[in-house]
Amino acid sequence: MTSRIATKDAPMRVAAAMVTALILVPGLSHGAAIASEKANGLTLDPPSGWRRSQEGANVVYRTETCSLSVLAPRAMGGDRPVPFFQQTWNSVKGSLRVLREQPPTQMRTGDGSVGRYASAVVDSGVDERVVAVFMASDSRDAHFMVFTGEAADCEPHLPRAEAAMRSVTLGQRGAAPSPL
Repeated sequence: MTSRIATKDAPMRVAAAMVTALILVPGLSHGAAIASEKANGLTLDPPSGWRRSQEGANVVYRTETCSLSVLAPRAMGGDRPVPFFQQTWNSVKGSLRVLREQPPTQMRTGDGSVGRYASAVVDSGVDERVVAVFMASDSRDAHFMVFTGEAADCEPHLPRAEAAMRSVTLGQRGAAPSPL
């Protein structure tokens, strides 16, 4: 039974580890972003003027100091979306000191479905960082987007990242979302 629990929680731990890595280890990018792009199973309107790059399995949109990452889909393993998101958000915050937090809430998306969203300003031990996590899901997969960067530079960009999150559809534009 212990191994079943460990296997069941594995997708959440992988997603949380990836999100945490994106918060603490920013990378390089190139390319230009345009409206209504596909990225890792999502269709979204990325923030205008942000550069797009492929970083491993993730698609990342960047300014000079901020990043909005569209992570590769994660199998939910039969978990329900709300607890899956909550476990991931708690793992992301982990040992980081939370200075301000927007607790998990619903966010309506471009296809009329409801995603989950939370944000915080955290003390990374090196600087204060803003982090926002969004999850859209269907019956099998969770699709995460993560916005992060130094709080002083990136907190003003948070509304643009949130607009990109709200623009998400899991299928073609105008398609009805799959029931959960």
